Parts: sequence; structure tokens; C-alpha cells
Amino acid sequence: MENKEIIRPKYFYFNLDYCELFDELEDEQAGKVIRSICDYIRGKESSAENMDSGAKIIVKTMKQDIDKAFKKYYAQCENGKKGGGQKGNTNAKKNKKPKIEYSELNGDLAYVIVDLIYFEAKKTDFDIDYYLKKQQIAALAACYKILDIEDIGCLTDYKTIKAFVFNESAAALCKELKACAEDYYYDELEKDDFTAEFADLKQRALLLLNEFTLEEMDKFSNMCYAIIDEAFYCDDVMKEMFTPEEIDFIMNERKKINAE
Repeated sequence: MENKEIIRPKYFYFNLDYCELFDELEDEQAGKVIRSICDYIRGKESSAENMDSGAKIIVKTMKQDIDKAFKKYYAQCENGKKGGGQKGNTNAKKNKKPKIEYSELNGDLAYVIVDLIYFEAKKTDFDIDYYLKKQQIAALAACYKILDIEDIGCLTDYKTIKAFVFNESAAALCKELKACAEDYYYDELEKDDFTAEFADLKQRALLLLNEFTLEEMDKFSNMCYAIIDEAFYCDDVMKEMFTPEEIDFIMNERKKINAE
């Protein structure tokens, strides 16, 4: 996590799934995990000295979740500096319904596009819309989702999208990531399964890119998660993130799901 780049919020949420992981640790190892995470949040070097494999797994998992939360907070702060609202006929936009359903899958894709792909592009001063077509960005989003990655550094010799595109090409980047995603399928699923899922994810991502601005897509993603996750998106969190009209919409969508 690049703390010089990320504005740190005052808190982040403790995922209840961590509890089961901590249950497997001795008290000493659990303490080392907490100490390591505290150092990481404050931008200090996080030591894994005398830490067993189970503790290291928890630290890695928590770091990934913390990075996601901090990136989301940073993006919200940057959007706030712009003054929020959109230019143009805002009344027409308020009444406009998305062509894509509010669902966890679509919310995940919106998150990948806004908080991973575009966030990295902004951090690296990379004009991604100039160098990549929407079709290519949608293909990257599909690969990110299938591979469950935060960036391309774990799969390629290049650490960023910018570095890959400048040294090779956008087409080469899409081709390599798609090959990695396809290889990921070989152990359990057939090639036809990959082709169908990749095409579906790419089409969903392309619809998002065509339908929303980045700010609208970020809101769409948050609302998708709020609809399905009542525990995390409690009343206090909802009031911080959404307008009263949006909260009413979310609550109505929850009722529909619970009635099924």
C-alpha cells in the first residue's frame, strides 16, 4: 500500500470472516498479526519475523481488504474535491434507470473498473481512455474478475497497465491477461465454460462503461453492495454514503430479495 498516495480514513471494517482465521492461531501469533497490521496502516514496514504460515495468510488477506477500503476512501475524497454533482441536465439523470441490474456481479465489475483499473491509471498519470478502447478496458475488467487480482504485477513482467502498454501495446496486454484467465480455468472447467463466462463479463463491463460516468459507476457499485449486504451497510453507513432517495431505493430492493 502506497501510503503517500492514499488518504487514510479514520477506521476500516473488520471482516467477520477473519474470526475463523484467528481461531487457528495461538495468542502470540494473533498479537503479531495485529501489530503487523497496525504498522502497515501507519505506513511502517510490516515485519513477518517469527510469524507462522497461518498468521502470514491473515496479514496478506487483511492488507488486501485494507487497500480496497483505502482506495475507495481516496476516490470518494477526490470526487468530493470536485464538488460532487454532474454538469448538465441532472433531473434527467436522476430519472434515468440503468440497463444493468443491481447485482453483486455487476457491482464487482463496476468496482474493478473504477477502483482498480481507472484508479491505477490515475495514480500513474496514464490517460487510459486515449490508449485503450472501451472494448479493451471491458476485456481487462473481465480478466481481473476471473483471476481475482488487484493489478497486473502478479502476472506479468510489468507492474502497471501503463508500463505494459508503453512497452508493448494495449492489444498485447489484453491478449496476455486473457491467456492467463483461460489457463486459470484448465484445472476444473472446460474451454467452452471460459469462453462463455469471459464473453458475459466483458459484455457486462462494456455496458457499464457505456452507461455510466466513473462517478455514476462508483455509486452504482456501492448501491449493489448495499442491497445485498445488510450487515456491513448498516443505517449509519448508509446515511454517510447515500441520499434519502437512494436509501429508499436500496431498502425496497432488499425487500424484493427477502420476499423471493
